[in-house]
Amino acid sequence: MLSLDDVQKELTTLKRRRGVIKGSLTRIRKFIKDFNAKEQPISLLEFRQDELPQINKKFDDVQSQIELISCEFEQEEEERNNFETEYFNLRSQIQELVNMEKANISSGSHNLSIGATYAPNHALLAPISIPTFDGNIQEWESFYDCFNAIVHRDDSYSKSQKFYYLRTSLKGQALEMIKSIPMTDANYDTVIQRLKRRYDNKSLVIQSHIRALIDSPRVDKITII
Repeated sequence: MLSLDDVQKELTTLKRRRGVIKGSLTRIRKFIKDFNAKEQPISLLEFRQDELPQINKKFDDVQSQIELISCEFEQEEEERNNFETEYFNLRSQIQELVNMEKANISSGSHNLSIGATYAPNHALLAPISIPTFDGNIQEWESFYDCFNAIVHRDDSYSKSQKFYYLRTSLKGQALEMIKSIPMTDANYDTVIQRLKRRYDNKSLVIQSHIRALIDSPRVDKITII
């Protein structure tokens, strides 16, 4: 029979292994965030997609061993739930990206096959960078006006494409609000409305400006000689 010290050592080792496995999900999340369809092939997404079930199996094996010897039942259940939520979110995001890029390729091939010469206006101009928004309510109006002009009102993009561009333009608190929502056509309007309900609030913007003025450093009176 294992002593208490032996159990604790085994638990520590298993938790370290779990940490390494969770790190694999973190790397895949970063890969998805940084993925550039113009520079990287879809096959890279598909390879990552194939890797996810293997990571999930490794986690399940280690987590099951931890749950057998740990007394922190609620904490371990939360660990499993958090991992599974992240795992399925990543699988969903990768699948949406793969579907979107394959649809783009298919659409492009169809246009070439029928000798189409039309191209949307944005393809004739130098690329315009979409600004980022981190949840600072004072910057929402300028961000959304720009996003609206470049992406939202452009009918040449599908809603899932617009969702992808929106997601990659958000960070911080704003990204946290929507990152768990799968990138699908159906969810795009929902996400836009959620962000507008939170940040498109004139009274909160005014209050934010007032607080900024109150908190700004005091300028001492300058005496001109």
